[in-house]
Amino acid sequence: MNRNNFDFLKAMFVNIPIENYHILIINQTTGNNKLESDFENVRVINTTELGLSKSRNMALKQARKKIVLIADDDVVYLKDFGQHIIQSFNRQTDADFISFKTIVNENAKPFRNYVKVPRALKKKELSRILSIEMCFKKGSIKQARFNEWFGLGAKFPNMSNQFFLKDLWQQGLKFYEDPTPIVLHEPISSSDEVSTDRILYTRGAVFYKKYGSFAYLYVAKYGFFMLRKGYVSISKLPKKLWKMQEGISDYKQLLKQGLDRR
Repeated sequence: MNRNNFDFLKAMFVNIPIENYHILIINQTTGNNKLESDFENVRVINTTELGLSKSRNMALKQARKKIVLIADDDVVYLKDFGQHIIQSFNRQTDADFISFKTIVNENAKPFRNYVKVPRALKKKELSRILSIEMCFKKGSIKQARFNEWFGLGAKFPNMSNQFFLKDLWQQGLKFYEDPTPIVLHEPISSSDEVSTDRILYTRGAVFYKKYGSFAYLYVAKYGFFMLRKGYVSISKLPKKLWKMQEGISDYKQLLKQGLDRR
């Protein structure tokens, strides 16, 4: 975001030559601060529109190659990651979508729990997939897009992946997971992921989008979960529950205005 040089790209591809890959960069920027590419294999689209989901939708529309890999600018790709992706699609010939493994340090510690061998995924397993693990055939996704009300820089600043993957599943795409590591990412604290105000505000909206009026039960259930795990103290719990209620209320307003649908 707001880049004016390619230092970040060199860091991402420190283990392999950039020239081996076709790269599309959506550079969300302001005014005259534009990124220009002199590389034949690197295309740049500068835009003043903000929001991660908007950026990804623009990339999906402009992508030209058969296989698409979602990227963030704070990751490092591992050696031969591209070959691993191609080999995996060649093995799983019916796959439309394959997720891969993220590691969090040089000792190859996994970011989360992964399958032991490549296999098809169930619907309930989709929510664990990170965006940087997503790889899919461009021709398979049809009109599916990221919900632009969700994701970094949007009104509800998280959880944009959930609805994108749900749309792909409903289209009948074949999902697989391959435990081959392809990317390195910094670890994230569990408490940061479950108890910050921005996460809870978004989670309230997600609960209502998914469950309607039953969302309030999920708010209570999630509050108990945070308390049981020690992510929040009993004194701070009411404030955290209220933050989820705010998310529900604001999302309901979007529905009333016809700006989104459940």
